[in-house]
Amino acid sequence: METLKESFLKEGYIIFKNEVPRENLLNLTSTIDEWRKDSDNILSHLPPGRRGAIPNAINNPHFKDMTAVLDLPNVYNFMRYVWQDDIMYGDHFDAHINFSSGWHEDNQMKHFKEGNQYQGIDPFQVYQIKHGDETMPEKYEMMRVALYLQDHEDNPDGLSVRPGTHLHKFDKRYPNQDPGIDIRTSVGDAIVFDPRLVHKGTDYENSILKARGQNRYSVFFVFGKVRSLFTEMSTMGAIQRQVRQNKNEKYVLQDYVREKLNEHNVLSIDNAGVYYKPY
Repeated sequence: METLKESFLKEGYIIFKNEVPRENLLNLTSTIDEWRKDSDNILSHLPPGRRGAIPNAINNPHFKDMTAVLDLPNVYNFMRYVWQDDIMYGDHFDAHINFSSGWHEDNQMKHFKEGNQYQGIDPFQVYQIKHGDETMPEKYEMMRVALYLQDHEDNPDGLSVRPGTHLHKFDKRYPNQDPGIDIRTSVGDAIVFDPRLVHKGTDYENSILKARGQNRYSVFFVFGKVRSLFTEMSTMGAIQRQVRQNKNEKYVLQDYVREKLNEHNVLSIDNAGVYYKPY
């Protein structure tokens, strides 16, 4: 476990092979296809290559079966080992079909607009934060999980990353010419990465999968160290972003999601939050 930790801290990502049984994931593609048959469910206000996003999919009862992706025993053990603390769900869950993206990072703190009394907190700095009568150092400690619902051993159309870029602000230190590396995975493999890591999907319209007549499906979600200002600010940012994208009135964490998280002793911000209680 220590070797995995060292690799994650240095490179910004690791892979858990066969973390989720393959048979538990394959039916999720048809669930996404069914949802997309209704044009009202397509985020037409987004650019064409990004309309394949389904923000906060897991809290839509149509996608209830997606709770299968939360069965990650080895991943949770790793998180607890690295953080030496409990885990909180980050309320950031995106499903995708034929989604295209360039190089970017997934830190959600930047989306926290309303009610943020900690504007300007830098996810690359350590802060002395007051907890009751104590002042303790806090730093950004979160992990994003990516599951691809088709195999990528023979194609580069899964996730690409620039190792080590979670340690610096990528747009200043890492030029666009950096080609990164393509991660080759099979269905059931879990890619765990620091949300600050610079990464990208693929340009689906010019991809090998498109040429083969295959759709490209993926699911991304996030967790953070409990009782952390960074985790809670990121969670608040994710909630506010998803509400805006889906044009919802408010955010709801469904009971079936909460039950699945409870099975793995993963907390939610409403029962573990120190700074915010959004729902």
